[in-house]
Amino acid sequence: MPEFKCVTCGERFSVSEHIISQYPGWTPRYCKVHRKKKAENAKNKMGDESALSSLGPFEIAGSNQMEVISSFEKDPGLSNRLAETLLKYNKGPISGVFTDGGARPNPGRGGWGLVHVENNLIIHQKRGIAEVTTNNIMELTALIEAYKYLPLDSSLVIYSDSDLCVKTVSLWAEQWEKRGWKRKGGEIKNLELVRELYALAKSHPKVELKWIKAHNGWRWNEYVDVLATGWLEE
Repeated sequence: MPEFKCVTCGERFSVSEHIISQYPGWTPRYCKVHRKKKAENAKNKMGDESALSSLGPFEIAGSNQMEVISSFEKDPGLSNRLAETLLKYNKGPISGVFTDGGARPNPGRGGWGLVHVENNLIIHQKRGIAEVTTNNIMELTALIEAYKYLPLDSSLVIYSDSDLCVKTVSLWAEQWEKRGWKRKGGEIKNLELVRELYALAKSHPKVELKWIKAHNGWRWNEYVDVLATGWLEE
């Protein structure tokens, strides 16, 4: 495993290649002992941006609540907001894939995000930005990226706060496909994305897609909302 030198005590420590590969550009700076101390300081200074921005991925490690922090070292503002979100919220499922997307105005500039967590440990996260888009396109894109990321034999839950997208996959798309991708009420908006998403959903039979209410106070739902709206500060 790659080795690094703790900037506090000078001791050498290692971090697995699996973790390093998920966080391009990140150089670990603290050994396990001092990472824990920095985490405790950050938790005690939750509103202090300087304390949060001094931490890198995996360096806010809460006792039973969180194991990791954002990987967006090149955007300290986003890293701070993600850190604050993890510190603020602790409710909701601790495992699954959470997705979100939106545009402001609608249509307008937008973004999407996804995060895969297992027992409050971030396994994978990703986000994207579009200059001219819509809420629905970003929500659909986030779900497509989530399914593309997951192995075909995955068995977990994907959570989305888009009732339209969830119903499209779970209720409507099957009939649309049987009719040659036509619906009684008129055209199917974003048809290319809808078809791609439905095909991906069918190829992951063990993955359950669930709707959740937006801004419901669930930790990872709030977290992915920050990922999806990071472009607002860019």
